[in-house]
Amino acid sequence: MRKLADVGCADGVVALRGAGVRVEALVHPLDVRLDDPRGWEKFRAEFRRSIDIARALGAASIYSTSGHRGRLTWENAADGFSAAMRPLLDEATAAGIHLLIEPTVPLHADKPIVHTLRDSVTLAERSGLGICIDIFHCWTEPGLRESIARAIPRTRLVQVGDYVFGDRAVPCHAVIGDGNIPIERMLGWILEDGYAGMFDLELNRPRIEAEGNANAVRRCAERRSEMLTSLGRN
Repeated sequence: MRKLADVGCADGVVALRGAGVRVEALVHPLDVRLDDPRGWEKFRAEFRRSIDIARALGAASIYSTSGHRGRLTWENAADGFSAAMRPLLDEATAAGIHLLIEPTVPLHADKPIVHTLRDSVTLAERSGLGICIDIFHCWTEPGLRESIARAIPRTRLVQVGDYVFGDRAVPCHAVIGDGNIPIERMLGWILEDGYAGMFDLELNRPRIEAEGNANAVRRCAERRSEMLTSLGRN
């Protein structure tokens, strides 16, 4: 949504339609404090704009982080998130759009309250939202196989990126296969549990920009396709 806002949302929608690009999902930055309901109406108005844009583009989902906990306990922050999102969830559902939560590493604790897939599932079950499984952010956690199985009924998007051991850049996503995440194994688990949706490539600078965006995306798409084909997904 920030990139669309940079060029003007209306112009961005026209450009995407004119290019014949299919938009599967939008990301909405969830800049809201869960401990301060006074800011919720402003946040909801901004989020409603994302719902309108998603509808105009025919996007299936909007994913986001889960908000700033402030000084709340996790459980109270989860209740705040559920309350803040409830009217938006109803509106998005009526428009045929899924609202999704994605986990994010604790380095960004000012943006989400969920840093593991396990906790993402817990929050999704409490709030009624769906899930975006972000492999880059959840691959190291214990009990991952069980968390994936629990998440799949609510999962509407899977993001794939790699990590090279020792890379301390922020962000540090790498092309699939260049790093050390057991991506094919995780994709196998996701498919075994019945996921039939889209696999999104998440690539970030500076590693990608050093290679060149177009070439990095091409290599990433090719390797993703090779893995999915080997797993029986065409």
